[in-house]
Amino acid sequence: MMDIRMRKAKELLAGSDMLIRDVSGAVGYTNVNSFVRIFKKSTGFTPGEYREREQASLREADGANETDEVDGAE
Repeated sequence: MMDIRMRKAKELLAGSDMLIRDVSGAVGYTNVNSFVRIFKKSTGFTPGEYREREQASLREADGANETDEVDGAE
């Protein structure tokens, strides 16, 4: 059950601008501090750190795709 919660939390953190407390509630935690502690134990990152890393990776991938498209068009 915890794996399902963490998987959903990762999706919400990477793909939305939901507040951490809202993500926590959406995956069934009533205590944000517990969610943060368990998330960090599971992933090695706080939810905020995880979001930043994932969104940075997506931005880099988007930038690489744009470069590839420009290079391919020339």
